[in-house]
Amino acid sequence: MIKKHIGYSKLFILLGSLLMVFSCKQIEEDPGQITVSLALSASSEESLKISQGKFFISELFIESQTESGKRTELNRLVEKEIDLKNGSLKELIQFQLPPAVYNDINIMMKLGNDNGQSAIYLKGERRGLGLTQLPFVFDNSSTEWIDIEAKAVSGNQAVVKRGGKNLITLEVKPQIWFQPIGLGQWLAGELRPFEGKETLWISPEENPEMFQIINGRIKQSFSAKFE
Repeated sequence: MIKKHIGYSKLFILLGSLLMVFSCKQIEEDPGQITVSLALSASSEESLKISQGKFFISELFIESQTESGKRTELNRLVEKEIDLKNGSLKELIQFQLPPAVYNDINIMMKLGNDNGQSAIYLKGERRGLGLTQLPFVFDNSSTEWIDIEAKAVSGNQAVVKRGGKNLITLEVKPQIWFQPIGLGQWLAGELRPFEGKETLWISPEENPEMFQIINGRIKQSFSAKFE
C-alpha cells in the first residue's frame, strides 16, 4: 500500500512538472509584439518652421528589466534613413518581449555610420527676421549615440501582455536645438545658394559656432514613450 502511495506521488509530481514546462513554453511562444517608431515633433513656434528631417539610424540596442529582475537585451542593425515631415511618424523595427511588468526599458540609438552618411539632415526656415524668411539646413555627418529611457504613458511601469501589442515612440524635438541661437547669430551667419535661395548652411565646416551649439543639444531633445 505504501509503495502504491509513493507511485501515485511520483506520478503527480511528474504531471505537475510537465504542466509547468508546458505553461512556460506557452508563455515563451506567446510574447508581446513591440513596434519602435521615430517621430518628428510638430512645432507650435511661429518663428521656427521645420519642413523636413532625415535621420540615418544605423543600429538600435534595447535593454529591459522586469520587476523580478530578469533582463533582456536586443541588438538590431537598422541601416535605414528615416525621412520625416513635421509631425510625422515612421516605423523602425519590431521585436518581441516576454510578457511581464517592466521597470526599465532603455534604448541606445546610433545615428550615422562610418561611411560619412549624414546622421541628421534638417531643413527649415527661421522667421521673424524683418521682412524676410531665412532658409536653413543643419547637416551633421558625424556619428551620434542617443541614450533614451522609455517612459510608460499609463504609469511608472511598462506592462507587456501575452500576445499583446505595444508601441515605443522615439520623439525628437528639434526646436530645442535652436533655442540658444540669438537673432544676431541668425543674421550674421554665412549663406550659400541652395534650391534657388540664399540659405544658412550649418555644419562643422560652415557656421561651425552655430553647429557646436546646436549639436550639443541633440541628445536632450529625444524622448521615448511606451504605450
